[in-house]
Amino acid sequence: MSAVDFRQRLRELARFESSGSPVVSVYLNTEWVDEHQRERVRIFVKNALAEARGRCWADRDDLDWIERQSGTLIERGVFEDANGAVLFACGSASLRELLPLRVPFDDTFVVDARPYVRPVEGQQIAQRAKAQGGRDLSPAALSSRDRRHDGVPRTRDGSPA
Repeated sequence: MSAVDFRQRLRELARFESSGSPVVSVYLNTEWVDEHQRERVRIFVKNALAEARGRCWADRDDLDWIERQSGTLIERGVFEDANGAVLFACGSASLRELLPLRVPFDDTFVVDARPYVRPVEGQQIAQRAKAQGGRDLSPAALSSRDRRHDGVPRTRDGSPA
């Protein structure tokens, strides 16, 4: 998928809202230097799925798909060179997406009416800003605690991002 296609798909996902079952969004850091890091991701996925199943947060088919696809990622059956991956599942809308990413993300599991695309959007903004000689606007450089009452994202030093 080209960068243009990827950005277009992100825009589509950001506008999507499920009228049926919720959307499961999972971000995985697949940049492992040893087996311990890979095992932490396995445990994260296992625990997140167990909680989602136990609380009936999402459709079983969606959770089963997330389990199969994340297992394939963890075992490096697909996208061996990816440093991160995001999975979206919403059976009622026929949404099944597995997107390899060049950058790692914190392992995240979200169930909501909309796909959780904020981490990828933030990374896209950061890459464009760096390419244009701007400040680092990556999610690591920004913090949700640094949002003032005006809703403007701010860097750690308090200046507007």
